[in-house]
Amino acid sequence: MFKKIITTLTVSCISSMLLAGTLYWTDDAAGVIQSADPAVGTPTTILSGLSTPRGIAVDNANSKIYYTQDGTSTVSSVNINGTANTTLVTSAGSGTRGISLDLVSNEMYWVSFNAGTIRKEVLTGGTGLPAILSGRDVPGDIEIDVSGGKMYWGEVGSTLSIFRANLDGTSIETLATAASPNFLSLDLTNNKVYWTNFAANSIERMNLDGTSRETVFTLGSGSVEGIALDVDNSLVYFGDSGNSNIRRVDFNGNNETTIVTGLNAPHELRFIPEPSTYALIFGIATIILVPLSRKFLQKKTPKQMNA
Repeated sequence: MFKKIITTLTVSCISSMLLAGTLYWTDDAAGVIQSADPAVGTPTTILSGLSTPRGIAVDNANSKIYYTQDGTSTVSSVNINGTANTTLVTSAGSGTRGISLDLVSNEMYWVSFNAGTIRKEVLTGGTGLPAILSGRDVPGDIEIDVSGGKMYWGEVGSTLSIFRANLDGTSIETLATAASPNFLSLDLTNNKVYWTNFAANSIERMNLDGTSRETVFTLGSGSVEGIALDVDNSLVYFGDSGNSNIRRVDFNGNNETTIVTGLNAPHELRFIPEPSTYALIFGIATIILVPLSRKFLQKKTPKQMNA
């Protein structure tokens, strides 16, 4: 009996730790940055009164959020608790949209929708770094693969394509055409690029080199927006501005679930896996109890253990 209790507790603890995490997003129509525990679904407003916030990226280790504002053409940072809101880059380019971080080099990359540029700057801000790429066809979102030395971005002008290049902008490759890429997300564990296709109102994916393109999920009614991945649990979160909510499906496109309701127009999403306090407590309990259970079971006779 004791063995069964310990086993059940161990599985429960591990599952809780794996499922823990936080969703962050911008709501451009409401002018806010918000977060929620996917298991609860109640949104918390981190920052309000913003001018069309679009892109968002999270440095969880340093409790920082980086975001862009289309209305002011700026890049800013704020603590996860909403304090120390700071403008880092002014004149970031007309139509500032998606943003991604290189935490190894302490740099941030972002796209300027109207200016047709991809730029980067150090995380502390400034205006000293030139555009990496210019003359692009309405870039909307960008993701960085630091270990692979690549950046991925989508363009929603006439090309409607997804591209890849080295982090310095060289060796540009076209990975997918007619993709209508709204937002991107990288699964570097399984070497996949996911994106929301606004023309088909769907979620698609392909290998990092552009092969094996497939549709994961099609939304019947609404409008797909930002996308975020929980790779450990094979889950895709996405914003639905048409229904003012955030939803979730698994990597097979099944088990559609509404996570957060009552929003306005959720834009870019980020999912940050981290143990909650509850999960952490039980995780510590698991670490302690499993060795104790082994000692207890070793003292039992075979007959007592099977009782």
